[in-house]
Amino acid sequence: MKRRYLNSRNKQNVLLLACMNQESKNMIESFNLQGEWKRKANTIATFAESLMKHVIEDLDMEQRRQVMRLVAHYGVKTVQTSAYTKKEEEESDEYLAVLVDHALGGTCKNCNRKDFTNCELRTAFIHACVPVYDECADGCPYKVE
Repeated sequence: MKRRYLNSRNKQNVLLLACMNQESKNMIESFNLQGEWKRKANTIATFAESLMKHVIEDLDMEQRRQVMRLVAHYGVKTVQTSAYTKKEEEESDEYLAVLVDHALGGTCKNCNRKDFTNCELRTAFIHACVPVYDECADGCPYKVE
């Protein structure tokens, strides 16, 4: 039985095939693949493209045009699908604490920087929600004296 139209889920599947094709080609350059690995990535791209063509070949012409329009306007984006466990969050916080301790003890200790508002480390600390060392500081709140 030939499929003439695609439901929402199958449109998404066709988009995934198109993305697999394109992203497999992109990975060759991104990972600087050579030899056997480059051939494997190209094989993935070729199979994804072949399967996509097979799925859309019998579609109604208007449906096929719609699918090809979708393919041209969509890409891949990864999203978190589950929350970290409490243990994973605690481990992440511990690693961040180690980084902060080293930065504060090395770079920030007795820092004499006048343009502290342009300090990349200060900006990173703020964005990472690292608690300040001195809440009442006139200068950098992370400066350790």
